[in-house]
Amino acid sequence: MKKIIFLLYLLPSLIFAQSKGKIPKTLDLLIGTYTTGTSSEGIYVYRFYTESGRVAYLSRTGGGVDNPSYLCVAPNGKYVYSVNEIGDDRKGSVSAFTFDPKVGALNLIK
Repeated sequence: MKKIIFLLYLLPSLIFAQSKGKIPKTLDLLIGTYTTGTSSEGIYVYRFYTESGRVAYLSRTGGGVDNPSYLCVAPNGKYVYSVNEIGDDRKGSVSAFTFDPKVGALNLIK
C-alpha cells in the first residue's frame, strides 16, 4: 500500500516532467497483471483525468496472453508490448498489441 501511495504522490511530478511543462488533461494507464491461478484477465486500461483526479475503466485484453506483467508503450503510442511470464522455470514470451488511445482498446497482433 505504501508503494501505491508513493507512486500516486509522484504522479503529478512525472506528468509535468514528461509533458515538457504542459500537463495533459488525460493520461492512459495500462496495468499488467498475473493471470495464472487468479481471476485477472490480462492488461487493464484506465483513463486518468488530471484536473479532477478521477480514474475511469476503459477496457481489458481478455484471454490469449498469460501473465502480462511488464509493459512497454512504443514512443509513437500506437503499440504496447508485454512480457509474459510462463511457468516456474522462468520461461516467457513477448506479446505485441495495437493501442487505440481514442477508446483505450488493445488488440493482440497475431
